[in-house]
Amino acid sequence: MSDMILHKTVTGPLGPIEAQMMEYLWAGNGLFVRAKRKGLKAIAPIVYCPTQGLAEVIPFVKMDYPRLPVEMVDEMFGISMGERKADDGPLEIMFRVWWNEAAGDWRLETPEQERSMAFCRPLSEEPPNTIIEIHSHHAMDAWFSPQDNLDERGFRLYGVMGEFDKEPVIRMRLGIFGHYMDVRPTDILKLPNGLSEWVDDDTWEVESVRRETIQEEG
Repeated sequence: MSDMILHKTVTGPLGPIEAQMMEYLWAGNGLFVRAKRKGLKAIAPIVYCPTQGLAEVIPFVKMDYPRLPVEMVDEMFGISMGERKADDGPLEIMFRVWWNEAAGDWRLETPEQERSMAFCRPLSEEPPNTIIEIHSHHAMDAWFSPQDNLDERGFRLYGVMGEFDKEPVIRMRLGIFGHYMDVRPTDILKLPNGLSEWVDDDTWEVESVRRETIQEEG
C-alpha cells in the first residue's frame, strides 16, 4: 500500500502519483507539493530555488468539472451580504460545494456552523466529494487570515468574499494540506453582478476539462 506522504527527487518526467495524501517534489527549480483526488489534481510551489542536475516542475491546477453556475454563486453572495447586517453584528458564513456524480451537477449547502464576526466553523459532517469551500468576511478584506490557514487544511479549492461595504470581491486559492496557491476565481465559478475577482501576478489559472457546455463552447 502506498504511503500517505512521499518525498521524491525529480530527475526526469514525473510518473503517476503514488502517495495517498501528497508528494513533496524536490526539483531543479524548487520545492513543490503534488496531490490528486477525484475531480482535482495539482502541483503547487512551496519555494522557488535552483538545484543543478534536477528536472524542473511546472505548477498547475486541473478541475474535472464545469464552473459553478452564476445562480449558485449569486445565492452565496446574497446570503453573505445579508449576514453583514445581522442582528448580532456582522457575521461570517461558510458554504460547501460538491459535485453530484449521479446527477452531473453542483450541489450547495450552508452547513450548521458556529459563527462570529471573525470566524465561522462547521459543526456538521461534510458531504462526500466536497471540493469547494467559500466563506465571507463581510466588510473586512477578502484575504485568508491566519485563522483561515488553521481551518483550511484539506485538499480542495477555498474562497473568501469580502469588502462588502466598498466593492465586493472574491479571492480563491488551492489548498493542499496546509500549502496554498492563489488561483483565478473565474476559472472556477461564474460571477454575478456586483462581485468581482481578486487576482495578481502570482495567481494561477485553473484548467477544467469540462468547464462549459458544448453550447457555450460553440
